[in-house]
Amino acid sequence: MERPIASEAVAQVPLQRAQAILDRDPADAFGSPVADVRPRRYQTTIAVQGLGGIRVSHPIEIEAHPTHADDDRSELAFSWGPSGGGESMLPTFDGSLEFTALDTRTTRLRLDGRYRVPLGALGRFGDGVVGHRIARQSVGGLLDTIVERIEHQALDRSRQAPTIPAPHAPDLRGSPRSESPIA
Repeated sequence: MERPIASEAVAQVPLQRAQAILDRDPADAFGSPVADVRPRRYQTTIAVQGLGGIRVSHPIEIEAHPTHADDDRSELAFSWGPSGGGESMLPTFDGSLEFTALDTRTTRLRLDGRYRVPLGALGRFGDGVVGHRIARQSVGGLLDTIVERIEHQALDRSRQAPTIPAPHAPDLRGSPRSESPIA
């Protein structure tokens, strides 16, 4: 069974800076590169707040491929599944991650797609009871993590940017003043 799911978050980073981070090294936003023959795969953790306030996390592998980029919007084909593949209690996701300029300083990220419920009939039942809420929470948490990483990278880069010294005004102390009589 597949179900639609979407989540949005806002990064306090201009779209062009977010695009530069993704172009330079997508691992800065998505997690550690996976030692695999397929490029554009990253490992990270997805987490949810479980029953009784217990936080449950699971390693996942993200695959992201650029599909569109212009001055106002970027889009990536975006999917994830359990780290290492194989059967898991964790749903898989296929969809897109879109970056849209809201203004000159902020970018909206929208993760939109479908998740596949694991465990057959038992999984469908669980998804109907609490699973969809947990899936929404997981997707939102992953998107928040991506936003935090992009903002962190943007801040680090602004600190590392070479500074251009301001032009110095000439030192007029001790310089002879020009004296021009004003009548």
